[in-house]
Amino acid sequence: MISISHVDEYPKFSVRVEILITSGGIVLGGKGIAELLKAIEETGSLRRASERLGMNYKRAWMKLKLAEAKAMTPLVERRRGRSGYRLTGQGKEIVQLYYEAEKKLVNCGF
Repeated sequence: MISISHVDEYPKFSVRVEILITSGGIVLGGKGIAELLKAIEETGSLRRASERLGMNYKRAWMKLKLAEAKAMTPLVERRRGRSGYRLTGQGKEIVQLYYEAEKKLVNCGF
């Protein structure tokens, strides 16, 4: 027979909700890729975006390239006649979908 004397010894449970962006059932990423894409759009630069997020440039580049490979489409493109990047339509869609979902979750109490 098991005797439970101190319920406080057991771990507390919590709920964690995570938003994942998918394409054809493949997970492209979550908050990290959404934040990176948003920062690229705002700064026009992968380097400045990675600095803003406190992320190593190579890690940011790899995260972006992995998401593009999984999506099978570019998420950023070079700015014409200028240095830097801007989001493609698909990149903008990811940012929009992520932040709309996040807003809905916050509004419902998560």
